[in-house]
Amino acid sequence: MYCDRDVLSAELNNDVFSVLSKILQNGDVESAQVPRMIQVRREEEASKWLSSVQNECGKKFQEFIEKHGHRAVKEIDVYTKPWAMDASSIVKTLKTAAKVPQVDDKSATASWEVQNIPYKLTILQRLILKLVIPRARIAVAARETSKSAVVRVIHQLRLMFHQLSLRMVSEGRLPDAELLFFLTFEEIGQLLRTRSPELVLKAQRRKGIHAKVDKDSYPCISVGIPKPIERMRKPIGGDFEFKGNPMSQGVAEGKARVAATFEEAHLIQKGEILITTATDTGWTPYFPLLAGVVTEIGGPLSHGAVVAREYGLPCVVGIEGITSMLAT
Repeated sequence: MYCDRDVLSAELNNDVFSVLSKILQNGDVESAQVPRMIQVRREEEASKWLSSVQNECGKKFQEFIEKHGHRAVKEIDVYTKPWAMDASSIVKTLKTAAKVPQVDDKSATASWEVQNIPYKLTILQRLILKLVIPRARIAVAARETSKSAVVRVIHQLRLMFHQLSLRMVSEGRLPDAELLFFLTFEEIGQLLRTRSPELVLKAQRRKGIHAKVDKDSYPCISVGIPKPIERMRKPIGGDFEFKGNPMSQGVAEGKARVAATFEEAHLIQKGEILITTATDTGWTPYFPLLAGVVTEIGGPLSHGAVVAREYGLPCVVGIEGITSMLAT
């Protein structure tokens, strides 16, 4: 099943890299300077510059943030800062892509019709597919649209909590604005009434634990209290073969880019095969640079599989532990 190009996850790619393509193909002196201006600045500085500059690139970047700024890695977590609050991850992507003369619009290769399916189908099967495929495309697009709407509402709550945390800091109730995100609703109300130092200490402990737990990996299904997976790096050599579940057809050859966490995503180079635990919306802008995608977990409707199909990228999921067995 291939999604229509209206799918929001893939639309993020088109928005981001249409900016880059226009920059690199435009002969205008001001626009031609943009890739260099992005490269020489740190992510925070480049983000501020793109958010204020009024050339074509700046306007496209600002339109993108206005439309998709509520999205990010771990976007459901109110503690996460989405692209509208921290666009450094988008700038990292642009820095990587700016080194490439042209970014291919791979989404065009993902369009296909029933008659092009490389399998023998009965007349009934072809009729069923002709009915099901358009509806499936609409359903996937609707799912992405509804998720984006949910995330947008969560972002409004996030903004409210940020305003509240800043006010609590100014009133001396919290030493750090981020601590509010490590308190329950009841504890926030209690802190507003009593200025309890015990609650502040509890939030500080939780924040410290969060930094560690956030790096752990957990099994997809847990019985009782979830326990992190203890993984030892087991590099392998020589000829070897992994077997997983194919989610998108095709063959890819290229350098393996093992990115166990999103913090390593900015190292991706054009033509590499991404090997990671799983992907979500935050990874989307990197897909046009990839030759293929391999994840440890996922299924036909997981983010990586859907976007890989949209961009015509070979995708294999369900190879548990591959990030600890391979290295870039």
